[in-house]
Amino acid sequence: MVPDISVVISTYNRAEVLPRAIQSLLEQDLEPERFEIVIVDNNSTDDTRRTVGAFLGRVPNLSYVFEPRQGVAYGRNAGILAARAASIAFTTLATSSRAQADLP
Repeated sequence: MVPDISVVISTYNRAEVLPRAIQSLLEQDLEPERFEIVIVDNNSTDDTRRTVGAFLGRVPNLSYVFEPRQGVAYGRNAGILAARAASIAFTTLATSSRAQADLP
C-alpha cells in the first residue's frame, strides 16, 4: 500500500533527539499504514545511522537514506527521491521535538 503522506526528516549530527522525534511521529492519530517516515542522514559523524537502525526492525513505515552531500537542499532532495507518497511533509529536529502545552 502506498502511504498518503511521507514525513521527511533530514538530519545532521542530531542522533540524541532522533528517538524522541520518531516516537512523536509514531504516536500521532493517523494509522501507520497511511504515512511513512523517511530519515535522511545528511553525512552525520555521530550515531545517527545506529540510532535509526534501532527502529528499523520494529517500525515498518520507517526508512533510512544516507546523503553524503551536506546541506538542507541535498537532504530534502534525497528525501523526495525516497518518498513513496504524493504528499511530502518536511520537519526539522528542534532541541525539544514535542510542543509544550503551555506555549502561547
